[in-house]
Amino acid sequence: MALLIEVEHAVQTFRTPRGVVHALNDVSIAIEAGQVLCLVGESGSGKTTLGKLVAGLRRPTSGRLLFEGQDVWKADKRTFDAYRRAVQIVHQDPYASLNPVQKVRDMLAAPLERHRLTRGAETTRRIREILAMVDLTPPDDYIDKFPHQLSGGQRQRVSIARALTLGPRLVVADEAVSMVDTSIRASLLNTLLRLRAELRVTFLFITHDLGIAEYFGQSGDTAVMYLGRIVERAPTGDLVANSQHPYTRALLAAIPEPDPDLTRAKPKVALRSLEIPSLLRLPSGCTFHPRCPLFEPGLCDVVSPELVWLNARREVACHVVAREAGNGKVAVAQGAELDERLAR
Repeated sequence: MALLIEVEHAVQTFRTPRGVVHALNDVSIAIEAGQVLCLVGESGSGKTTLGKLVAGLRRPTSGRLLFEGQDVWKADKRTFDAYRRAVQIVHQDPYASLNPVQKVRDMLAAPLERHRLTRGAETTRRIREILAMVDLTPPDDYIDKFPHQLSGGQRQRVSIARALTLGPRLVVADEAVSMVDTSIRASLLNTLLRLRAELRVTFLFITHDLGIAEYFGQSGDTAVMYLGRIVERAPTGDLVANSQHPYTRALLAAIPEPDPDLTRAKPKVALRSLEIPSLLRLPSGCTFHPRCPLFEPGLCDVVSPELVWLNARREVACHVVAREAGNGKVAVAQGAELDERLAR
C-alpha cells in the first residue's frame, strides 16, 4: 500500500516559565492508506502532541510531516487544502470540543458549506446521512439539539460525525472513548470499526489502554510511546503476545484481568521506580533507564538507544533487547533469563 502520512524526525518543544518541555524527541512514523496505527503510552508520553502534529494542528519545532510524499508545511495552497480535508481529528473531551451555542445542524453544516460540498436542502440531507452513519437515529431527533441536550456518548458521536463530513482519508481519534461510560465504550469502538470498514478510512487511534488498542487495532500496528519517543512498534497481536521492550511489558502487566488466576499467571515486571521523570529534565541516555529492570550502568544511562528493526515487522529502542536479538536470541518474551530479570 502507498504511504499516506509520514512523520520524519519530528521534534516538538514548548517554552514554559519553568523551562523547555520536550514533548516529542526525534519521532518518525509512517502510516499506509487503509491502515490502523494505535499509539499507546502513559500520560505525558507525547501521544496527543503527535496526533495534533499529524492533524496539522501543530507545526513541529523541527522535522517534517509528509502527506502523500509532499511536505505539508512547504506545500502550495491547493495541496495544503487537500491535506486539511483529508485528515480530521476526534478530540478526547466531547464536552469541550463542541460549541455549546451551536446546534448539531450548524456544527455539521459549517465544514460542508465552507468547502462548498453541499448547499441548502442538500446540506440537510447529507447531515441526516452522517448522523445515521454514527448511529444517531432517527437523525431528526438530534439534528436541532444543542450539546447540553445530549449525553456524553451522543456528543462523542456528533464529534465523530463532524470528522466525517468532508469524507476524510485519515481520522486521528485522540482518546475518543476514554471519557464515555464503560457501558457504551464498546458500542463506540464498534461504530468506529464499522466506519473504517465501510469507508476504508485510515486511523491513528490514540489510547492509554493497551487492552483497547488490542481490540481496535487487531488488524493493524501498535506503537508504544514513552517520554516523547517511540520505544516499540509491531503488529498489534504480536506486540501483545510477544512484547520486547520492558516498558511495553510493564504496560501489559498493568492491565487488570477479571479472573484472579489469570492475574497471578501474568508475567511480573518489577520496575526500579514508579516515578515518571519530568519532561523538563529528561534522563540522560535511555529515558526509561531510571525505571528499567534491565538497566546496565555505563550503557543505558549514557547512550540513547535507536529505534531498530528486530525483524521485518518489529522495531524496538532498547540496548539490551537489540543485543540479545543480535546474538540470535528472542529477546524478552521468550528468553527465560531476561524474564527473570524483569520480574526481580
